Amino acid sequence: MIFSAPISLSFSLTESCNLSCSHCAVSAKSDNEVMQEKYIDKILNYCIENKVRVLEITGGEPLLFPATLIKIGNQVKTQNIVWGVTTNGLLLNTKIIVELKKAGIYAIKVSLEGPKEYNDSIRGKGSFDLAIKGIKKCVKQGLPVAVLTTLSRKNIGLMDKFVDLLDVLGVNLVIFFPMMPLGRAKNLENFLLEKNDFEKFLSFLASKKTRHLRINIEMPELANKPNSKNLAKGCPIGYSFHVCYNGDVWPCPVFPLVLGNIKKEPLTKIWKNDFFKEIKNSDNLKGACAKCVLKETCNGGCRAMSYLVKGSYFEQDPYCKKFGGTKECII
Repeated sequence: MIFSAPISLSFSLTESCNLSCSHCAVSAKSDNEVMQEKYIDKILNYCIENKVRVLEITGGEPLLFPATLIKIGNQVKTQNIVWGVTTNGLLLNTKIIVELKKAGIYAIKVSLEGPKEYNDSIRGKGSFDLAIKGIKKCVKQGLPVAVLTTLSRKNIGLMDKFVDLLDVLGVNLVIFFPMMPLGRAKNLENFLLEKNDFEKFLSFLASKKTRHLRINIEMPELANKPNSKNLAKGCPIGYSFHVCYNGDVWPCPVFPLVLGNIKKEPLTKIWKNDFFKEIKNSDNLKGACAKCVLKETCNGGCRAMSYLVKGSYFEQDPYCKKFGGTKECII
């Protein structure tokens, strides 16, 4: 089913950042540039006119431009649009948190890579402590917090105490997703996960006990695994899209297929791109996915990973292949 408009939309307010993470998908820069106001307004007007339900603001680091975030929030908060911000957390302070809440923000997503030592090896020395301070301030002010964690071969075995810490801090949700060979992460092939990593981690999550913290893993190819216990959720392609800082429209923030550009054409036209019909048609799948009895459920797993690794978004998800393809999918 293809909707007349997306349910959710994300956009990169900036590619500027106060960190230089070694796996950054957008290869963020240290400049101080923000999306022009006329293009922000174009996105917001589209969301309002088409009753988009969820708006996610990403970067770079959006909190480098707090006044712009507040203005965006004030524009959408009366339109029944749930909006949030993805941040590295370093710039979170009580003042900005209070202002964001007044502007109707629903939640903050803070990126952390695991325990302090590993996180700082990826994000920079001191970044863990600053992010944790920001999280504590959000919790104190009653602003829901989700933590985003990129899984790699290097950190997947370090999550037990990390999850415990997030639970104790009062974080509402932790979302795990695999490292993608995109941006600076193209140079980190030895970090990409393997079959045994997935199996062990899924078993760990399924048995992990938390008091308040909810756990999700953004890997649609895991959704059919018997021990997933609904931890994994499906791919949002066909229900959302992402607008890059330069105006390019991608199917999602890690799927670098340009469907159009908001500087050249309206979002209503871009949403009608045949891609969205093609990607939701499971008959277009190739490889083991084409024969899998569960293809209607997972739609071939992560189409972005297929595109990044194999050059075609209809090819079998490389991560699913590491599960043994069709045979193991249907166990």
